[in-house]
Amino acid sequence: MKILVVRDIKADAYAVPMFVASIGGCIRGFADEINKTDDNPLARHPEDYELYELGEYDETTATFTFLPKPKSHGQGSSYKLTR
Repeated sequence: MKILVVRDIKADAYAVPMFVASIGGCIRGFADEINKTDDNPLARHPEDYELYELGEYDETTATFTFLPKPKSHGQGSSYKLTR
């Protein structure tokens, strides 16, 4: 499982990490939240959020492997669709 987390740039804080099967699926979910029309913080302020990959979790051995430093997968505003 990949480990990813969303950082709130303005608050200088990270959310609870997510464990996902693939980076692509997580990016799609992040983009979906950014582009929702409901009243959620990511959609209201996409420039304030950034998605980071932290590493991997092996569910067969219960071991973590972390990247040397978090890898950015982009700021929320780069996923905002123009309609």
